[in-house]
Amino acid sequence: MSGPYETERQAAAAARHIYDLDVGAGLWRDGSLRMLEDACRAAGVQLGAYDYRVLLWLAGWEPQTCAVVAGWVTRAAAGRVAPPTVQEMWEIFFREDPGRRQLPASDPR
Repeated sequence: MSGPYETERQAAAAARHIYDLDVGAGLWRDGSLRMLEDACRAAGVQLGAYDYRVLLWLAGWEPQTCAVVAGWVTRAAAGRVAPPTVQEMWEIFFREDPGRRQLPASDPR
């Protein structure tokens, strides 16, 4: 579940797998970090060294807080529009100027 979350209880439910771990062993932080890393990886987010330091800091918060941030990343990536294909670019090119009906000589097609 990646939200949106209306209540803290919903966010905590999304992090239930982390709450089932032993808090004393530091596993909550590890589980939260893994959840954040997985969300970034799935979204294609490249992390720099400082980005990762901030991710480590975030992982120290409650698992439901991390679930909300991971949900933002996941939902933002899901809403991205893919860049146009080469074919779509040519269609746009011709649509904007109908006088251009031949592909440039450099086009391998």
